[in-house]
Amino acid sequence: MLRTFVRLSTLVGVILLASLSSVAPAHASERLWRDSADTAAFNAQVARLREQMQPDERFGAISDADRQKVEDNIEVLRKLFDLRGSVAGMKDEERVVVLNAQETINALLEGNDGDRMVCQREAQIGTRFKSTVCMTARERASRKKDASEVVRKNQYHTDTKADRGG
Repeated sequence: MLRTFVRLSTLVGVILLASLSSVAPAHASERLWRDSADTAAFNAQVARLREQMQPDERFGAISDADRQKVEDNIEVLRKLFDLRGSVAGMKDEERVVVLNAQETINALLEGNDGDRMVCQREAQIGTRFKSTVCMTARERASRKKDASEVVRKNQYHTDTKADRGG
């Protein structure tokens, strides 16, 4: 399902400031990132996440490769928080990077990479403005496959017309 978010700042704010509840969150690390509006809160959230990645803890069973990917994405986030100090100080493109890194971490911790939300800034047809388009990794891969199939079919039809002298 295609989701266009013209106001990414609202989305990031909702994700980062979602309130804690006794019910398990939709994403494994959603609770962990809810307060990461500034560098200090981000560092506290990372410390909690790393505690939960210890053996016999909530995310202790993830593979070493996935653990490294989580750490790599934490480093991406850390650089942005160190550079800007808070989500509010980030540019739209940087907020997309934050959202994608968070979704990657969520997917790795939950083991559902195909359901990971991937956002990109894309030009709107007929305007110079860009909007943020988000869809799951599975949806994005499917659209890419479908587009490749259309190109392949069009190429085939063009080749067969040329062969027939049309």
